Amino acid sequence: MQTEVISEGKIQEKRGISSAVLKNIAVVTMLIDHIGAVIVTRLLIRNGLYEAMTNQEAYTAWMGQNGRMYGIYMAMRIIGRFAFPIYCFLLVEGFQKTHNVKKYLGRMFLFALISEVPFDLAFSGKACYPAYQNVFFTLLLGLLVIAGLHLVEQHFVGTTVGKTILRVGLNAVIILTGCVLGLVLKTDYD
Repeated sequence: MQTEVISEGKIQEKRGISSAVLKNIAVVTMLIDHIGAVIVTRLLIRNGLYEAMTNQEAYTAWMGQNGRMYGIYMAMRIIGRFAFPIYCFLLVEGFQKTHNVKKYLGRMFLFALISEVPFDLAFSGKACYPAYQNVFFTLLLGLLVIAGLHLVEQHFVGTTVGKTILRVGLNAVIILTGCVLGLVLKTDYD
């Protein structure tokens, strides 16, 4: 994708992928992943996956009959792995370009809440499943960590040894808090 940019009175080509295209790629790869994780998994289970896992002979025979579907499942899950890093990149881009971090956090939280019910229904069959939260809660925690790190950097500007030690310590606390919250809240990707 190319766009034209006026720089120093001259039109120059700007190469790259827009954030809209990246979002569409992330949505499509996430959809492929979720179809594999929800629908194809259920088909594999219905075809006897759990029973086949009791011993090597049963598994080998099951793979002979279901290997192609299992291969499709694995391909869909591998394709789906592209979504998360794209969403992380877009999250950082959004943070850098937003004029109001609080509103950005609010929108992310709202979207995480709204998407939780369909996520829980798809993956657990229940409207509320507290043992596993959708990836947008993980992204929300990432956004909170980024915002916290940014606040520390703004507040402790300077190169004195004391400020540097305090800044590094606070950054470590913020990062560890985000990691622990991900584990405690049982978010996707922890």
